[in-house]
Amino acid sequence: MKNKDIVHQLKKFPLLASLNKRDLEDMKQFIYWRTYHKGQILFMEDDPRERMYLLLDGFIKLEKSNEAGSMFYTDYVRPHTLFPFGGLFRDEHYHYAAEALTDIELYYIPMNIFEDLVRDNKNLLYDILNHLSDILALHEERLKRITLSHAHDRVTQAIYYLTESLGQKESNSTVINCPITAAEIAKISGTSRETVSAVLKKLRCEGVISQINKQIMINRPEYFM
Repeated sequence: MKNKDIVHQLKKFPLLASLNKRDLEDMKQFIYWRTYHKGQILFMEDDPRERMYLLLDGFIKLEKSNEAGSMFYTDYVRPHTLFPFGGLFRDEHYHYAAEALTDIELYYIPMNIFEDLVRDNKNLLYDILNHLSDILALHEERLKRITLSHAHDRVTQAIYYLTESLGQKESNSTVINCPITAAEIAKISGTSRETVSAVLKKLRCEGVISQINKQIMINRPEYFM
């Protein structure tokens, strides 16, 4: 990507809205551009926490394993989002792994440079704290909704979570453009892939959702409330 386009691209990140043009110009000199193919790993859990990433295009999956090797945390990153914030100012290693769910394009900035930028800009620090509060609220709601006893309810609430975190509103529906498979929804909801497939079929038959390829369109959002 041409160097002159970097500031224009940085302005698309809501979290950087408090930075003026001079701040963005100063930041630009430390920015690096990269592309990754679907399935490539950006970093592994416990790798040195060396980079803050700024996703320009595509989707990324974050995962953390327990000691038995089972996945117990899964999250997704949409375009124009910064990540990861886990361990900011404190930890030396990443808390989870990051994998490209699609072909992606991104910037990264050395973590020590980014942390210095935050220390020197109170408005940016305030915006990051608000962002972290939003993330915490989303995950608290996710935990409350998905720890239900009935498998059908856990699946529908997992779809609600994906809608809240990844959905883009269009004219008559909300679209989850991130290619989410039944296996991915099963991980989030703690159910089987067969259960997820059955629930998705039921929701399609009732007109609650539509599916084209791996995209999910929410036609009746009130169903999940």
